[in-house]
Amino acid sequence: MKHLSYGILVYGHGPATNAFALEVPDSADDSSSNVVIRRNVVKNLECFTQDSPTLVEFGKVIVDARGAVFQLFDALKNRSMAINETDGSYVGNFLSDAQIMTAKAINDGTIKGGDPLLLPGVNTINSNIVRWAEGVPTGLIRKVKPSYTPRYRCNGDSMHHVSKGMVGIRVEET
Repeated sequence: MKHLSYGILVYGHGPATNAFALEVPDSADDSSSNVVIRRNVVKNLECFTQDSPTLVEFGKVIVDARGAVFQLFDALKNRSMAINETDGSYVGNFLSDAQIMTAKAINDGTIKGGDPLLLPGVNTINSNIVRWAEGVPTGLIRKVKPSYTPRYRCNGDSMHHVSKGMVGIRVEET
């Protein structure tokens, strides 16, 4: 997906985050002022960013204990990952399996909030997704593999940061 490209970004108070090209500071104290940039030429900027469609359940994006998305679709290759397109069953890979195992340990209390290597409170891979990945059947028909129908939110990277494009030079807190 093509995104905007910025040669030089000058931003006032705080870091330039979210959709910074659309945000206007609330007050003059938050704006940049007295910034002079001389003798610069910026030409022909282009960038390509890779979106990571992110699962959404109950209004929350589904991320692991480090904030990385639980990715079921590769937008660059236009193909499913960790999910069978035909029947909606789980088809794990090394990353999704690790995310599921960690989420299960957080959800059942094996990993607790004090672990310095993880951020268990960030994890939103819930027990429904874990059961689906484990192949635990639901409903009355016990022999059928569980199926999952994903809902996605787009325009984010692998940590679900809003895709903004490329910035050549960032000048923040000016």
